[in-house]
Amino acid sequence: MSTIALSWTVANRATLIAAGYDLQRIEYDSGSGFSAIITSDDLMPLVAHVETYVYHHSGGDTSDDYQVVFVKSSDGTEYGTPQAITSKTAEGIIAVSDIRDEGYTEALYPALTDAVVQNGIDLATRYIEKRTRQWFSPRYRKLRFDGPAADRLQLQHPVIAVLKIEVEDSDQDLTEIAVYNRHLTQGLTDPDDRYNPMLWYDPEWYLTDETGYERDIYGPADFTWGGQNVEVYGIFGWTELGLAEQAQELAANSQVPASYGSAPEIIQWACKRLTIAHMFPMDDPDGQSLSTNRHVTQRKTRDQSITLDRPDAGVGYESFTADEAVDAILAEFQQQIAFEVV
Repeated sequence: MSTIALSWTVANRATLIAAGYDLQRIEYDSGSGFSAIITSDDLMPLVAHVETYVYHHSGGDTSDDYQVVFVKSSDGTEYGTPQAITSKTAEGIIAVSDIRDEGYTEALYPALTDAVVQNGIDLATRYIEKRTRQWFSPRYRKLRFDGPAADRLQLQHPVIAVLKIEVEDSDQDLTEIAVYNRHLTQGLTDPDDRYNPMLWYDPEWYLTDETGYERDIYGPADFTWGGQNVEVYGIFGWTELGLAEQAQELAANSQVPASYGSAPEIIQWACKRLTIAHMFPMDDPDGQSLSTNRHVTQRKTRDQSITLDRPDAGVGYESFTADEAVDAILAEFQQQIAFEVV
């Protein structure tokens, strides 16, 4: 069992929302009937401006059946027909086929079954995400923040799409809040919002006789001061569009990208490199070892000795994988540490 990435599109969401069905409950069936994955108090919002939804189910299996049930928040009434979720894959920055394409076929390496390779991918993915403190695939999350008493809310993870925002249990008008996901909606990478993810109430402007238009920095709306009183329902992750994809909004002024993107190619390359280095059994002679994945600084053929450099020699930072190329990539994508002044 592993984490399963689910994705589905709600084409009739306008009809559902008009009838009062504004929540989604994800269920799975491994053979004994459907069971809810998330509790009734934490259902996923269904909103008109978002077409595609994602969810990661830990402890699932791609052979399980999945469905989404539409629910009314007002009285808990369920829509008559659940929608089947057919897009389900094992979670990972890369797929088993990516490793096979590198020449590591089961015919050449009998020990490398699909299960063994997938386990190597899972380990590499978890390590990369833990090391960088980033997600490299679209993830649905309900995140709670301390209200800063300001019109700007700093986020930890790059934002892909926002479904709902509550401040002090009160729904906020998303048309009044700027979502900083312009790398997906506008193709803007300078500045790159992924390095500074945030939400910002549209600035208020007023006219004065003395100075003309000025920004009202204390505007009528802000993220009220408090402890974990701001809840953001959204889809987050460090992704980028493919070469054939165009940055654009799903609908004009929706601030929702037409495509959520995928893991950067350089991160996929690093994941393949780590997977290949660690997917073999430890006692397999074909296995790769990080202890030898270093530069040779001296050889003595007569005495048959080899001197290797230190894993972090010359790279300017501490090495964690003993692979200089991978370490440099992960360092570039590390989440910035946030500081708060009180």
